[in-house]
Amino acid sequence: MGDRHLKKHGGGDVRSEAVEASADGIAVLEGGEYVYVNEAYADLHGYDGPEELIGDSWRTVYGDEKAERLEDEAVPAADEDGEWRGEVTGRRADGTEFLQEVSLARVEDRKVVCVTRDVTDEKKRKRELEKYEAFVENSSESVTHMDEDGTILFRSPSSEREKDEPDRMTGNNGFEYVHPEDRERVVEKYRELLGDPERKTDTVEYRSERADGTYEWVEAVATDQRDTEVGGVVVNTRVIDDRKQREEELERYEAFVENSSDMVAHLSEDGELVYLSPSSERIMERGPEERIGEDAFEYIHPEDREHVMELFESPMDAGEERQKVEFRSRDGDGNYVWLEARGTDRRDTDLGGFVVTTRDISERKKREEELRRNR
Repeated sequence: MGDRHLKKHGGGDVRSEAVEASADGIAVLEGGEYVYVNEAYADLHGYDGPEELIGDSWRTVYGDEKAERLEDEAVPAADEDGEWRGEVTGRRADGTEFLQEVSLARVEDRKVVCVTRDVTDEKKRKRELEKYEAFVENSSESVTHMDEDGTILFRSPSSEREKDEPDRMTGNNGFEYVHPEDRERVVEKYRELLGDPERKTDTVEYRSERADGTYEWVEAVATDQRDTEVGGVVVNTRVIDDRKQREEELERYEAFVENSSDMVAHLSEDGELVYLSPSSERIMERGPEERIGEDAFEYIHPEDREHVMELFESPMDAGEERQKVEFRSRDGDGNYVWLEARGTDRRDTDLGGFVVTTRDISERKKREEELRRNR
């Protein structure tokens, strides 16, 4: 059908087998009607064969508005410049629309060759790529692409701070920038990731070298991309200096609290024990785990309890430290010991409640009592 039809309407090299075999949709129009359509063009627009379009107007696949644009703008431009190329929304036989790249060229006085290809997926991928590029370039995290040996193939601009250029690392081994004390651990993590087909991602914290030779703590999430078109390993890295500093400070405070001779307690707003330091076992002869969740005032001597509770419940500004209070509290053997406590209001912080520091003053009270008796 194709050769007979082309011979009837002419068309020069359009009759070639290359046109029939082309993956691009190719059609010849005369007066806006199809006089030749190859199989790819028919298939592209959802028709069973070229014969379903022969004799129809290209308004069938482009609609009135877009066909008028082609007739009024594209065809004259092709006459003037030899070719017109642009993107047009086409319509399939089932009514669905898709984006196509169209090229028009005049071959005879009344004949126009139309070459089309579907660029819907291509445009979608391009938009996605632009989106991801924008994300990478504006992200607070750095993105590094490495091969299996650890050689850096790409590092995003956002990965460098101050005046450091991202390409200073490109082509070098990424592990060179890991602190010597952390390097062996990080390399081992990397090998474990590549050696375990079931593991696709892994996270590690280490010190990374800055351009000025100093180090900063980073958290890196490595993703194995060897079975994708990307290949190698993609590493997302973010600076965690502040977090590591807070962790170190927390460790120091924990060490202080855990080893303090004073008893440190955290109370909820209702006076419930949330935390009790280990020293409580020495002072009260009762382990801290035994008292968590209990009412902190339960073990206070009945004669002292009302005064302590009044002081605890009295209005005060957030963060203000309450005055010291002395009271008797029952220990694990049922005996009363004298304690001195000072509390700080933490209700306006993430911690919440109250922090109370308490010390055993039984010996002092005993000496004071002996002095009174000897006067």
